[in-house]
Amino acid sequence: MFYKKFLLKVYRKMNKYTEAAQLKDPHYIDKVNEFRNQSYQNGAVVFLGDSITEQGDWSNVKLPVPVYNFGISGDTSYGVLMRIDQVINIQPSAVVLTIGVNDLQRGFTPERVSENTFETVNKLIDAGVNKVFIQTVLPVIESKLQSGIKNSTIRQLNSLNAKILFKLHSGFLYCTEVFEDDERSLRAEFTDDGLHLNKAGYDAWYEFLDNFLPRF
Repeated sequence: MFYKKFLLKVYRKMNKYTEAAQLKDPHYIDKVNEFRNQSYQNGAVVFLGDSITEQGDWSNVKLPVPVYNFGISGDTSYGVLMRIDQVINIQPSAVVLTIGVNDLQRGFTPERVSENTFETVNKLIDAGVNKVFIQTVLPVIESKLQSGIKNSTIRQLNSLNAKILFKLHSGFLYCTEVFEDDERSLRAEFTDDGLHLNKAGYDAWYEFLDNFLPRF
């Protein structure tokens, strides 16, 4: 038992070390500085996440309040957690978070990603953000990717996140059904590289959010 506990502590320390490497990524640093130097209106909706968020034009979602894109290409659940104070400081009315695929591609477990997500959502709620939504991590086309990521692992992460949000009484936006084909992979017409979305993919996402994201 002692040996198992020791190994668990070592594993967590190693994960913390490798997770922290994200904070040294040049694009991450540039975007964090960019966010810091911009001005914002209170009461906005913030879309938060990685490249799939950064590459979206979320102003296409019909919302009656300002919309800000806090996506950073390559970001992870740990990277989001470490910069969540930037989001809190602009006092948004809602945050829509989509994160985790980069963690999985780098070998982190769904459990670890979900732990970081829990901390992030908890911080937002504690800071008075009344509406926090997690969107499902989208499926991929496994054969097009070299990372070895599996859709079964993505589904496991989505399931863990759904349980977290139930505990925290936050919103869960199950957008997977829009993007899955009959084999539960990302629909080919929505992507060029098997991971990121093309215009057709984003258009389908905007339509989904128009229908399912509550009004503010």
